Amino acid sequence: MIENDLFLEYKEYMLSKSRFSDTLLIVPHIPNSLAKFPTIIMREINNSDNMVGKTTNRMESVSKLSYRVSIYVKPVTIDGTKYQENQIMDEMKKLTYDFFNQIGFNRNSSRRTDNIDKSILRQEMIFTGNLASWNNSLFF
Repeated sequence: MIENDLFLEYKEYMLSKSRFSDTLLIVPHIPNSLAKFPTIIMREINNSDNMVGKTTNRMESVSKLSYRVSIYVKPVTIDGTKYQENQIMDEMKKLTYDFFNQIGFNRNSSRRTDNIDKSILRQEMIFTGNLASWNNSLFF
């Protein structure tokens, strides 16, 4: 399943690259509560066939995909160093952009959005692109 495979790739990438990996929570759906920060919710918002990439035997297909990445941050202290919201958000945005850029996706939007809890900084990013699969395995 493309959504799950891509989510796992993104999660692995973020946890391996971020200095906040010890406190970083990455989930595919909205959690019951935001108890860990930063929290990233990555959701597929569109998945349609790109008929240009279909083969007649349907072993290879190309899907046009859109993902919404919602990033929630609060100040955190790691090893005695306190990091402010903007420092954390800047890293999360950069790493997220880098991941999607590496797999050939375009960023359609990136905007700060209001959150009910004003102590939490929230950013939403939307990425779109095409991913090919061969016999149900993704390749970038």
